[in-house]
This record gives sequence, structure tokens and C-alpha cells, in this order.
Amino acid sequence: MSSDASVAIRCSGGEIIELDTDEASRVYDALWAVAADLRGALSAAAKLRHAMQFAAASSELDDEESRAFHAVLLDCS
Repeated sequence: MSSDASVAIRCSGGEIIELDTDEASRVYDALWAVAADLRGALSAAAKLRHAMQFAAASSELDDEESRAFHAVLLDCS
């Protein structure tokens, strides 16, 4: 993936969040770091990783995954 590539994640409410590759990597690492304590973080990390590997793929998060993703995203900003 080139440095100017972006990753798109669709949250459960329909919101689409685009991250550049560096942001996506930070969020992925943060999701893994809280996976034992934050429900939905592990599966959100897996879906984010899929979106990072297959730029054309669209990853959609369920409610729990979306909550975990948003919680981590705020910490990574």
C-alpha cells in the first residue's frame, strides 16, 4: 500500500471513516492493545486489517465493533 493510500471503514450507523495508512496502523495496534478489555475491538481490528490489505474491499463494523473503533480512534487522534 502506498503512503498516500487510504482505508475506508463503514461504521454501524452508516458513517464512513477514511484513514491514511499510518492512522490505520495506529488504530489497528490500539485495537489489539485493548482487545482483552473492550468488546468488539478484536473483530474490529481484524476487519480493519482486511481493509488495509485489500484497499478495494469495504469493511463494515457492527455496533460493538463501531463503539470499540470510535473509542480507540479518539485516543489515536
